[in-house]
Amino acid sequence: MKWLEKNNFGKHQLSILKDIFEEKKHSPHDLGYWIDYVFKFGTEHLNAHYTQEVPALVRFDFDLYLFVFSVIALLLYIWIKVTLWLLRKCCCRSSNKSVNADKAKKD
Repeated sequence: MKWLEKNNFGKHQLSILKDIFEEKKHSPHDLGYWIDYVFKFGTEHLNAHYTQEVPALVRFDFDLYLFVFSVIALLLYIWIKVTLWLLRKCCCRSSNKSVNADKAKKD
Protein backbone atom coordinates (compact mmCIF):
# COMPACT_ATOMS: atom_id res chain seq x y z
CA MET A 1 0.00 0.00 0.00
CA LYS A 2 2.84 2.37 0.84
CA TRP A 3 4.54 1.51 -2.46
CA LEU A 4 1.39 2.51 -4.35
CA GLU A 5 1.19 5.82 -2.49
CA LYS A 6 4.91 6.54 -3.00
CA ASN A 7 4.72 5.90 -6.74
CA ASN A 8 1.52 7.98 -7.07
CA PHE A 9 -0.23 4.97 -8.59
CA GLY A 10 -3.94 5.63 -8.29
CA LYS A 11 -3.39 8.03 -5.42
CA HIS A 12 -6.77 9.66 -5.86
CA GLN A 13 -8.62 6.32 -5.95
CA LEU A 14 -6.61 5.05 -3.03
CA SER A 15 -7.41 8.10 -0.94
CA ILE A 16 -11.12 7.73 -1.76
CA LEU A 17 -11.08 4.07 -0.75
CA LYS A 18 -9.21 4.93 2.45
CA ASP A 19 -11.81 7.58 3.33
CA ILE A 20 -14.63 5.15 2.53
CA PHE A 21 -13.10 2.50 4.76
CA GLU A 22 -12.73 4.98 7.60
CA GLU A 23 -16.31 6.20 7.05
CA LYS A 24 -17.63 2.61 7.41
CA LYS A 25 -16.71 2.75 11.10
CA HIS A 26 -19.73 5.02 11.70
CA SER A 27 -23.27 3.70 12.01
CA PRO A 28 -24.95 3.41 8.58
CA HIS A 29 -28.47 3.10 10.01
CA ASP A 30 -29.66 6.67 9.59
CA LEU A 31 -30.56 8.68 6.50
CA GLY A 32 -28.19 11.51 7.36
CA TYR A 33 -25.24 9.14 7.15
CA TRP A 34 -26.12 8.09 3.60
CA ILE A 35 -26.77 11.66 2.44
CA ASP A 36 -23.37 12.73 3.77
CA TYR A 37 -21.83 9.62 2.24
CA VAL A 38 -23.17 10.42 -1.24
CA PHE A 39 -22.10 14.07 -1.06
CA LYS A 40 -18.67 13.14 0.23
CA PHE A 41 -17.77 10.18 -2.01
CA GLY A 42 -20.32 10.11 -4.81
CA THR A 43 -21.77 6.88 -6.15
CA GLU A 44 -19.32 5.93 -8.91
CA HIS A 45 -17.70 3.21 -6.82
CA LEU A 46 -21.13 1.63 -6.15
CA ASN A 47 -22.00 1.16 -9.83
CA ALA A 48 -21.68 -2.30 -11.32
CA HIS A 49 -19.76 -1.63 -14.54
CA TYR A 50 -20.16 -5.17 -15.84
CA THR A 51 -23.89 -4.61 -16.35
CA GLN A 52 -23.17 -2.14 -19.14
CA GLU A 53 -21.48 -4.89 -21.14
CA VAL A 54 -24.46 -7.26 -20.94
CA PRO A 55 -26.71 -7.26 -24.02
CA ALA A 56 -30.04 -5.48 -23.61
CA LEU A 57 -32.01 -8.70 -24.17
CA VAL A 58 -30.37 -10.26 -21.13
CA ARG A 59 -30.20 -7.08 -19.03
CA PHE A 60 -33.96 -6.53 -19.23
CA ASP A 61 -34.74 -10.27 -18.92
CA PHE A 62 -36.38 -10.52 -22.34
CA ASP A 63 -34.92 -13.99 -22.77
CA LEU A 64 -36.58 -15.08 -19.52
CA TYR A 65 -39.89 -13.53 -20.51
CA LEU A 66 -39.73 -15.22 -23.92
CA PHE A 67 -39.07 -18.59 -22.28
CA VAL A 68 -41.93 -18.21 -19.79
CA PHE A 69 -44.29 -17.01 -22.54
CA SER A 70 -43.31 -19.98 -24.71
CA VAL A 71 -43.96 -22.47 -21.90
CA ILE A 72 -47.33 -20.89 -21.13
CA ALA A 73 -48.26 -20.85 -24.83
CA LEU A 74 -47.29 -24.51 -25.18
CA LEU A 75 -49.32 -25.53 -22.13
CA LEU A 76 -52.29 -23.51 -23.38
CA TYR A 77 -52.02 -25.15 -26.82
CA ILE A 78 -51.93 -28.63 -25.29
CA TRP A 79 -54.87 -27.82 -23.01
CA ILE A 80 -56.96 -26.55 -25.96
CA LYS A 81 -56.12 -29.61 -28.08
CA VAL A 82 -57.04 -32.00 -25.26
CA THR A 83 -60.26 -30.12 -24.54
CA LEU A 84 -61.28 -30.15 -28.22
CA TRP A 85 -60.44 -33.85 -28.47
CA LEU A 86 -62.59 -34.61 -25.42
CA LEU A 87 -65.45 -32.51 -26.77
CA ARG A 88 -65.30 -34.27 -30.12
CA LYS A 89 -65.15 -37.60 -28.36
CA CYS A 90 -68.20 -36.83 -26.21
CA CYS A 91 -70.33 -34.84 -28.64
CA CYS A 92 -69.57 -36.64 -31.88
CA ARG A 93 -70.22 -40.05 -30.36
CA SER A 94 -73.85 -39.20 -29.60
CA SER A 95 -74.36 -37.55 -33.00
CA ASN A 96 -72.78 -40.51 -34.81
CA LYS A 97 -75.13 -42.90 -33.03
CA SER A 98 -78.16 -40.88 -34.03
CA VAL A 99 -76.91 -40.63 -37.62
CA ASN A 100 -76.32 -44.37 -37.72
CA ALA A 101 -79.75 -45.01 -36.18
CA ASP A 102 -81.40 -42.75 -38.80
CA LYS A 103 -79.63 -44.65 -41.62
CA ALA A 104 -80.75 -47.98 -40.17
CA LYS A 105 -84.38 -46.83 -40.01
CA LYS A 106 -84.29 -45.65 -43.64
CA ASP A 107 -82.99 -48.99 -44.87
